Amino acid sequence: MRLAVSFAAIAAALALVSCSTSASAQRPVRTQQPRAAYPVRVAPTRPAAMPASPYVPPRATALRRDAQFEPVTVLGSRFGLSFSWLDAEHRRFALQNRTQRLEFELDSRECEICGLRVFLGEPVRLVRGVPALSRTDLDLFVTPIVRPGYGAPRLRAVHTIVIDPGHGGRDTGKVNSRLHLMEKTLTLDTAKRVKRLLEASGFRVVLTRTSDRYVGLADRPEVAERCHADLFVSIHFNSVVTGADRVTGVETFTMTPQGQLSTDGESDQFTNIYNPGNANDYWNTVLGACLHRSVLGELRTPDRGLKRGRLAVLRLAQCPATLIESGYLSNDTEARRLALPQVRERIAEAIVNGIKAYAADVEAVRRR
Repeated sequence: MRLAVSFAAIAAALALVSCSTSASAQRPVRTQQPRAAYPVRVAPTRPAAMPASPYVPPRATALRRDAQFEPVTVLGSRFGLSFSWLDAEHRRFALQNRTQRLEFELDSRECEICGLRVFLGEPVRLVRGVPALSRTDLDLFVTPIVRPGYGAPRLRAVHTIVIDPGHGGRDTGKVNSRLHLMEKTLTLDTAKRVKRLLEASGFRVVLTRTSDRYVGLADRPEVAERCHADLFVSIHFNSVVTGADRVTGVETFTMTPQGQLSTDGESDQFTNIYNPGNANDYWNTVLGACLHRSVLGELRTPDRGLKRGRLAVLRLAQCPATLIESGYLSNDTEARRLALPQVRERIAEAIVNGIKAYAADVEAVRRR
């Protein structure tokens, strides 16, 4: 059952909320603070990743975690979205206009934003009777997807792109021994295809590796820093142990904002650390959403979600960065498709189209 509720009705309850909705609606989108002079505390990377090299990363600082929440009427005011409950229990609700629809559920981090499955950093809460999102999610995750560039810091035009083929050398990545497939081989082949297509469109492209050799996790974003890259894309393929015959699809990661838990969970001791990758939280989301939408649209595969993670290459990247997992090698049916050169060409084309969409969003902000 859909129970329509006007924003006026919800706004009446906002007198009980400590923050003023009107002030919040006009507040510029928050960007993260500059790095301070404290040693970096590096959060653990994904289990399949190899230890980082001796490269000394840029500095970071730690702050206390203190999530603040804003009523969903802020989104309505910003983007002309109407509110409605989707069930009689008032657990699920939608915000929508003619072209966009967002669906949320109280006490859940999972939501749908403009057709994408998205995982927030904080569960949606009911604050004094009004559904509310954390301010970090509102400013750095939801807004960049709904209206890329709204309140965003301006960036230089996209010219230099670093493509990172995951794993390599002694680090094979995921392996499907039944089909004799190694992740490191597929990522390099896909990355070379992406490079060829991007260069044909006039971009300068640098690969973190061009052969089957090991590159340390911290050395990969350092490549982007040395060549003054405008964005960084790490290409991977996925794997699961449980349910391998059922799990397929695409998932994309961006850096977890300071003060929030990653989607897959981690110790609270890492949540309040400000890492170099947090300098671009807003544009990380735009880049991740552009690639996720493009690859999903091309492969017509299950949406495993746009997620957050303090992965080493994302933590240390000093330009907008994302990591995309374009399929599951643990699923034999999907792995057979990924083994086909024509499928990897389609993945490469989708990644390139996502990058072009991101570059267009950056340019639109530059022209304002």
